[in-house]
Amino acid sequence: MDLVISGSGEDSALLESLSFDLPATPSYVQQRRLVSYYPSGASTFSPNNVRVCRFTIAGDGWLDPSSLRVYAKLANTSANGTVLQLADGPHSLWSRCRLFIGGTLVEDIDAYGRSHQLFRRILMPTDWCQNDAIESGLQSSIEGAAGSSSPGIASQQLAAGKYAMFNMQPLLGILNCGKYLPLRLSGGIQLELTLADAADAVVSTSSTSYEIQEMSLR
Repeated sequence: MDLVISGSGEDSALLESLSFDLPATPSYVQQRRLVSYYPSGASTFSPNNVRVCRFTIAGDGWLDPSSLRVYAKLANTSANGTVLQLADGPHSLWSRCRLFIGGTLVEDIDAYGRSHQLFRRILMPTDWCQNDAIESGLQSSIEGAAGSSSPGIASQQLAAGKYAMFNMQPLLGILNCGKYLPLRLSGGIQLELTLADAADAVVSTSSTSYEIQEMSLR
């Protein structure tokens, strides 16, 4: 009898109703999609008009935070022919960046342009800064370039009536978390960007009359 009892114990299993282990999940991606989100309430933004741009990110999939980019068109609307030149990259245009998840404020960066300049232009290696500047669409990499506060980077000059497309990765800690974010379970993710005063966004001799058009979050 002892042998029967000891033998039966080897095949015992925990009841499914008493098991609280997380189910196994695959470590691969079956599909990738490029998704665009557009601001709510307005399509054109300027320092003298609508200054706050809000994006709502929702869906059934997962968000790869490291791939998030803000795309837009910067247009020089100067009436007297003054050239437009930003103080540095596209980050110079913004004074505040806030991120909400499920209605809860997760990140709030005031003096955004200066914070971005510190962490992405001063503390990063020169080669990284030059590559990021080229990717932005508003700057170029030139050794010993003048007209920019970043080494080896020249800011583009836009004549009156001209425009340039740019993109920017927001300076947010959650974008570097290395994890996908479940949009269905997040309760909605909202990114809010506030335009800076024109005098703080451009060089001293630049036009302060400009608009940001065709904004999208990709």
